This record gives sequence, structure tokens and C-alpha cells, in this order.
Amino acid sequence: MKKTIGILFICILLFGFTSCAGGMSVAPTTTEIPTEPPLTEVELAAKYSLEYLQTFAKNPESLQVHEIEYAYGDGELFDYAFSVDISSQNGFGGMNREMYYLFYHSNGTVEATETLFMLDTDNHIDPERIGF
Repeated sequence: MKKTIGILFICILLFGFTSCAGGMSVAPTTTEIPTEPPLTEVELAAKYSLEYLQTFAKNPESLQVHEIEYAYGDGELFDYAFSVDISSQNGFGGMNREMYYLFYHSNGTVEATETLFMLDTDNHIDPERIGF
């Protein structure tokens, strides 16, 4: 009798545990992909200016942007001035590193120069954020 009651008790416990286990599934976690905010006006101007500069490279795919600094213009001479530190492949396959100064105008035109132009600013743009 004790043996039968013990087996019956064990069967009831096992049935109870297995019936409760079905409701204990782990809820799937949702992972949201972080989205970056859209590019600002100055970032779009920098991207357009670098794409313009890229058209003059011997090998446009080799253009590497190391640093971008910018200053705001007055709207007459330029809207934004960019100081860019770039490397690109020359005609012989070697890499050249140079500083360029780009002046972006609101009508979409860009002027590029290699002459010294001092930007009195600490405004930086991340080259990877604009695709360079």
C-alpha cells in the first residue's frame, strides 16, 4: 500500500511539473535596430563637396578622408568652408596625402583650393557618417 501511494504521488508530481512546463516558454526579445538621425545641412554640404573633389582624383575609389573641419560662411562668399585632410592614389599607384579647402555655396557650386586657408573652429564632421 505504501509503495502504491508513493508511486501514485510521484506520478502526480511528474504530471504537475510537465503540465506547468508548457506555459514557461521564454518570450522572444525584440531588438530594435538603432537608426542614425538624418544628415544635417552642413553634413550634406560636406558630402556633396567631397563627391565634387572625388571627380578630380586619378582613382576616385581610392579617396580616403582622414579629417573634416568646417566653418560657417556669411552667405555671400560661401555658405560653408571645409578643411579636408585626404589621401588618394596618384597616377603611379602611390598614395598622396594633401589638405584641400572647399567652399560650398547655397546654389550647389563648390570651389576647391590647395592654398592655405585657416579655419578658426573646432567643428568636426565624422567622415564615416557621410560615407567617406
